[in-house]
Parts: sequence; structure tokens; C-alpha cells
Amino acid sequence: MVKAQDSVYFRANAYKEQLDYYYSLDEKSFPKSGSILFIGSSSLGMWENINDYFPNHRVLNRAYGGSWISDYLYHYQRLVVAYKPAQIVLLCGANDLYNGASIERVFEDIKCFCRLMDIHLPGVPILLLSFHPSPSMPDWIPKEKKVNELVLNFYKNSQQVTYVDITSCLYDKNGKLPEKYYISDRLHPSKLAYERFAEVIEPYLIQ
Repeated sequence: MVKAQDSVYFRANAYKEQLDYYYSLDEKSFPKSGSILFIGSSSLGMWENINDYFPNHRVLNRAYGGSWISDYLYHYQRLVVAYKPAQIVLLCGANDLYNGASIERVFEDIKCFCRLMDIHLPGVPILLLSFHPSPSMPDWIPKEKKVNELVLNFYKNSQQVTYVDITSCLYDKNGKLPEKYYISDRLHPSKLAYERFAEVIEPYLIQ
């Protein structure tokens, strides 16, 4: 049996069941081209009924929990290019940090993703959502903020890539993170948080 660690990319088989599920959906009915493709880790993957939050847009969610930005680089052709999206919404890279990747490595992988977009899907706009804080992991917030700053500054004059701040909307006027914006694990967003995210993201979505 071929093991993940024997692959050219050691995470090639990571979360295979989730990926196979998406591919099985595609085999039954491949999504129409021109959707707004949401990709990333669990904060997007757990966004239930995401289409209901954006009734004026055709949204396709192919995010999955545990994913790294480098996973999307590896599965790029099948999880991104094949859908011929009209726009990309990406929230990924925090898991890379949690598993030992440096701030610089995560930033470089995000830039690599955007460069591949420019090559394979030229002109398709990309929304890079900011890493959002979680009360259960306060020690990681400074690193997440640093990646956010690097991305914001690098793409501030880009015509294709737009940084979207979904971080600020989670803080109250006292600079605290209300528990209502998180589920019981105090890590992942609650329905109320998704409602706030949608309010922030919707104006950036293409018609």
C-alpha cells in the first residue's frame, strides 16, 4: 500500500475521504463553470448552507477541515482550475502555522497560489480572507496577524487579488472576542460569525 509519506508530496493522501466525497459529487453532476469558488480549511468547510448567505450569487464550496494552503497547491488542477470559477474566495494557511510552517512559508505559499491563478485562470479575481482569531488559541493570534499584514501590504495595489478583513468584525468595542461568535470548541465560527462574515464578503463578490 502506498502511504502518504511515500508520496512526492507527503500530504497527498491527507483527508482523502473528504476529497473523494467532493469528487463523487462532481461525477454525479459537475458544477457549472462561472461559480464563485470558496476554498480553504474548516472555517469555510463548516459553513453550512453557504449559498443561503449569498442568495444573489452562485457559490460552490470546496473547502475542507484540516487543509493547508500547500494542499491546494498540490490539488490545484482538480480542486480549483477544473471548476472554471468566475472568482475565488480563499481562507487557508492557519493550519500550516499550527503544524510548524513559518510565517514566511505560509506567505510564500499564498503568493504561489495567486501566481498559479494568474497562469491558469488569468483575470479571475481572488479574495484572500484574513486569518481570524480564536479564543482557544490566543498564542497564535500574533502570527496570524503578521501573515495578514504581509498579505495586505503585498496585494494592496493588485488588480486581481483583494485582501478582505473578516477579523475586525469579531471584536467588540472593548477589543474582546465574544463567545457568541464561536461554537463550543471556541475555535470555529458560529452561525452568528458566519452572518458577520457574509456581510463583509458580499460587497466584494462579482455579479
